Amino acid sequence: MNYILRITTLILTSLACNLLVAQVDSDVLFTVGEKPVTIEEFKYIYEKNNGSNADYSEESVNEYLDLYKKFKLKVARARDLQVDTIPSLQRELAGYRKQLANTYLNDKEVTKTLVDEVIVRMKTDREVAHIFLPLDQKSSFNIKNQVKANIEAIHNRLKRGEDFAKVAKDASLDASSAVKGGQLGYYVAPLPSGFYAFENAMYDTRIGEFSEPILSKMGYHIIKVLDERPARGKMDIAHILIKKKEKGVADIQSKQLIDSLHRELIKEPTKFKSVATKHSDDKNTAAKGGKLGTIRIRQYNSAFEDAAFALKKDGDFSQPVESEIGWHIIQRINVVEELDEDRLRRNLTAQLVRDDRLEISKKALIESIKKESNLIVNKSAINTFNSKLTEEFYSYKWQIPTLPSENLLTFSGGAKVFTLSDFAEYCKRNTKDRLKFNKDIPTVDAVAMLFEEYTDDAVLQYEEANLEKKYPAFKALMREYEEGILLFETTKMEVWDKASQDTVGLQNYYAEHKEDYRWEDRVKLQSAVIKTSDPKILAKIQKGIAKNKSFSSLQKKYNNEGTTFVIMDPETFTVDSPQLEGVSPVAGFTKTNTKPDGSIVFTKVVDSIPAGTKKFNEAKGYIIADYQDYLEQEWVKDLKARYPVEINQSVLDQLIK
Repeated sequence: MNYILRITTLILTSLACNLLVAQVDSDVLFTVGEKPVTIEEFKYIYEKNNGSNADYSEESVNEYLDLYKKFKLKVARARDLQVDTIPSLQRELAGYRKQLANTYLNDKEVTKTLVDEVIVRMKTDREVAHIFLPLDQKSSFNIKNQVKANIEAIHNRLKRGEDFAKVAKDASLDASSAVKGGQLGYYVAPLPSGFYAFENAMYDTRIGEFSEPILSKMGYHIIKVLDERPARGKMDIAHILIKKKEKGVADIQSKQLIDSLHRELIKEPTKFKSVATKHSDDKNTAAKGGKLGTIRIRQYNSAFEDAAFALKKDGDFSQPVESEIGWHIIQRINVVEELDEDRLRRNLTAQLVRDDRLEISKKALIESIKKESNLIVNKSAINTFNSKLTEEFYSYKWQIPTLPSENLLTFSGGAKVFTLSDFAEYCKRNTKDRLKFNKDIPTVDAVAMLFEEYTDDAVLQYEEANLEKKYPAFKALMREYEEGILLFETTKMEVWDKASQDTVGLQNYYAEHKEDYRWEDRVKLQSAVIKTSDPKILAKIQKGIAKNKSFSSLQKKYNNEGTTFVIMDPETFTVDSPQLEGVSPVAGFTKTNTKPDGSIVFTKVVDSIPAGTKKFNEAKGYIIADYQDYLEQEWVKDLKARYPVEINQSVLDQLIK
């Protein structure tokens, strides 16, 4: 009894703690005007912006709380100014939401699941056989129906107990495998795009059993799983090839030569490279000591692959192995290790987003949303629509007929509704989709296919509209992005634009704060670079500079074919600038340096300028920046008066650790 009491107490305590946490997260931390900011919202933005420094200390929380209050004041003003109704900003926000929604609908819901699935499947090779009926996806509706009926008839034969291999020989239209009872060999995931259904059947069907008919991009298959084994993976190999005189025909000479080379290698295993270089008939690899590169299953015939993957150690080589073209001795160089999981996931993610399996899995997601949302389809409304159609439905001329006002798709008990008229408008807009149907197809069938596409779109629209309710992180990101746009636009209007355009305000601010913008003691320098092969000319120039002659007069006198004299524009520096190292800040002072190319640089102090107040144009950039700060401070004062901020101290105290 005491034991039961203790367990009950623990459960109740746990529930109470969970309720307390939930209550705290939904509690209001502060209000701006009448707009509440919850603990949940503040914690999200505090942790995101502070990262590892989000320690919830009193100093840290109060510092960030002060910043966030100012932020929310500006957002409140933006909404009052109806900045959120500006069409360009609404379009920007809608574009971001669409992009983010696609991430949630595709990447988060689908891609991760697909990658997980492939990683598991890659660990196992599966041996399969199939019965195949080809089907061109561009075939007419009637042909598609006929091929589907044929594969279902074959499937019924198997369900009645007929032998799979016998039916494959009799009915499969894959000539190369039919003669072998449908045997294809071993496969491993991921299969190429267009074969995801094949891959699913291969891994989901039990050994010894056969699948339902499945459709790949090539046609219909019924797949039987014969066996499985641990995945062989990849291996780097080399080989020695001795070709047969005639492909596919037995050749005693080539067999004798490969046997003699094999005996030679048994005596001296280290000679594999030299033997391959000297004797191999594969000229592409012989020069590289027989290196063939990395192999995986289904690249070569099964005998070749079996021999290669049977090698136990790096450097081991096989017995002679026969192929159609000749005889091989295969050497294992090394087993190629699989990528670490992070890199493997990145590679698979990049690969699978271009794969048809994404669309198939998206379809599965749509089906799950239908169930979650309790979607109700009004089939009688579709029947009404069909009754109004003629062959004109397949033409540009088709006009929407008079339709009753009926709901067609109803989500979550009426939370979202799509009407019959909505579907009719969809059909009218998508003229190309209507025109793609052959007129031999009954309009009922064409409408069925269009309605399936329309329903899928409607389901995704419903899910997208409810992402904020379903995913708190999505809601937080959308709020953050929207308020960021509002903050930027309102600050631009109230501060940045005013600061740069308010010339009177800038002048007045400068007049009141003139002493904040001062020059230190400065020196104006001018340099000249002289290059000459005549030391006498150089001495004369140096003498002229010492007599305080101007650079321009010396340039005019000595700039000839044997001498170049280049004058730099004057530059002004503060006295502590590195450019003034070794320079006395006295007008007329000169300094001489020799450059690595032999040219001489003369630097002359043109003027010494005492400290003083900067003119408006000299300090304009700094004045604008300071005026912006001033306007923002005044703006925040005004906002605090407009929108009183009230802190819930008890909630804040619970937040601080």
